[in-house]
Amino acid sequence: AVSGCAVPTWLILLANGLDKFSNLGFLINAGANLMDVVQEELNKLVIAFAILGGISLLSGSLYVSIWTYTGEKQALRIKEKFVKSAFHQDAEWFDMNNRDELPTKVANSMIHISGAIGRQMADLFANLWSSAGCLAVALVLNAPLALIMLLIVPVVVIFIAIISCFIRKASKQSGHSFGLAGALATEVLAGIKTVASLCAEPWAISIYGEHVLEA
Repeated sequence: AVSGCAVPTWLILLANGLDKFSNLGFLINAGANLMDVVQEELNKLVIAFAILGGISLLSGSLYVSIWTYTGEKQALRIKEKFVKSAFHQDAEWFDMNNRDELPTKVANSMIHISGAIGRQMADLFANLWSSAGCLAVALVLNAPLALIMLLIVPVVVIFIAIISCFIRKASKQSGHSFGLAGALATEVLAGIKTVASLCAEPWAISIYGEHVLEA
């Protein structure tokens, strides 16, 4: 909440500073001491920005560290549950699922889960607070303009949904390709003597490279 509200707070400080510097009455009343008054106002604005930046840095580092640690712990727990569950599966399950692809698929899935529970969740909450704060500031400062800008939000949401569908599809395809590449690497390393005796290293490298390029 603190890091998310930093952006609307910064906007309020900047708007107040710009209003004061563009106020002709304020500049005329300053008279001969105009430069001193402007310097004093600038110093106040810079100090406020510095305090706001320090608070945002501390709170942002704290909540990102907490969420990242939580994501790593949850991913590790899910991985342990998966391994225990795999040990209790029948032989038929291993025939239906390529055992050579499992380590790579599990590792890739854990990376996505850790990121989704960790940093991405922290960014989600921060962006929600920041969006709500910016909307509130916009409605207070200039309600008609803010309402006009709100009309663009549905269009942006539709574009984001379309892009997310493409990203999800590409991520699924890349995960499958990485799984095939990991399975090939595991098989080659397990039978490296046979591969070396047949001089099949270039073939294995080329096939592995094709899978990686597909990803």
